Amino acid sequence: MAFYLRKIDRLMINDQISFKLENKLLELKQLCRRLEAFSKRHRLSPKDSYTINLSIEEHFTNIIQHGHTDDETHWIEITLSMEGDTFMVRMEDDGTPFNPIDMPLPDLRRPFEERKIGGLGVYLVKHFMDTMEYRRCGDKNILILKKKIDRQAEDTG
Repeated sequence: MAFYLRKIDRLMINDQISFKLENKLLELKQLCRRLEAFSKRHRLSPKDSYTINLSIEEHFTNIIQHGHTDDETHWIEITLSMEGDTFMVRMEDDGTPFNPIDMPLPDLRRPFEERKIGGLGVYLVKHFMDTMEYRRCGDKNILILKKKIDRQAEDTG
């Protein structure tokens, strides 16, 4: 009778981190660091890591640029989680009600000069992520993005 030992996958199948960032563009650096660390910990492929980061950065930037009419500090709560092979991000802010799902898709067939301003970032998020859920809860916008991911093969060398 032969016995085979297999390497146990050290990935955390269900893992979650939450953090808050101010509604300032300077916080993008901190956001990117946290996204990169979480992506590495879960061995996301470079393509998945890039598209997830782009989607989250785009929505984060939209919150900062369009979410508030005052100059006060507001907080954006972000939760990153892995549930099996699904990456999920939950972003919560107290900005003006905005449901990105309702945004019409830009007409990409029109020449760039003739297109309406806005909507391209939301289009990219819809394109790159598998699901997008929005709800308004009290005075909070809550956006949940999900993407089934491919993990990089573990380096055994």
